[in-house]
Amino acid sequence: MGKPITISIGISEFPSHTNSLDDLFLFADKALYQSKANGRNQTTIWQDKV
Repeated sequence: MGKPITISIGISEFPSHTNSLDDLFLFADKALYQSKANGRNQTTIWQDKV
């Protein structure tokens, strides 16, 4: 049996987080990398930290 598989997911929501399709993907990508940085195997929803 091989290594266990982990899944990290980043979520952004239209139009709650942005009205721009480009920003929607950018925010989801940032949330994905936050999931990975926090230990992987989790889902993170984009939050604009002010």
